[in-house]
Amino acid sequence: MAQNADIHQWSLVVQRLLPGRIVISADHSSNRSTHLPFGGYSNTRNRDFIPSLISNQFNIADLNNQLFTR
Repeated sequence: MAQNADIHQWSLVVQRLLPGRIVISADHSSNRSTHLPFGGYSNTRNRDFIPSLISNQFNIADLNNQLFTR
C-alpha cells in the first residue's frame, strides 16, 4: 500500500554580536524524507539502476573504481 511522502526541513541559526560591531554566525540546515515514490526507468525499485542510454556514455567500471578506492 502506498504511503504519503513525509518531507521535513529545519534550520538553526545562532548569531552573536562581539565588541567592535563584529557579528559571528553559525548556521545549520537539514532535511529528511521518507516514503518517497520512486518509479525510475521501467518502474524499477532499484535506486542504483542506471539506464543503458546513460551508462553507454561512460565507462561504469572506471567510475566505480574511482568512487570506491578512495
